[in-house]
Amino acid sequence: MPNYSGSFGTWAKKINFAKMTHLNLAFATATGTNDWAMGASDADVKAIVDAAHAAGTLVLASLGGGGGD
Repeated sequence: MPNYSGSFGTWAKKINFAKMTHLNLAFATATGTNDWAMGASDADVKAIVDAAHAAGTLVLASLGGGGGD
């Protein structure tokens, strides 16, 4: 799921996570401070991860890609 088609926080309220086993968030890129950037606020990422986990859905981050190679 890319965050350019709506914020992760907004999608967290719209998705029926009971219909999926896994959610891939696109795209995490490495930063110069040995961290990861998702192109979204920490609060939005937390909202979608928490909503998915509450329904038993696993969350993965797609690394690189999307121009962040």
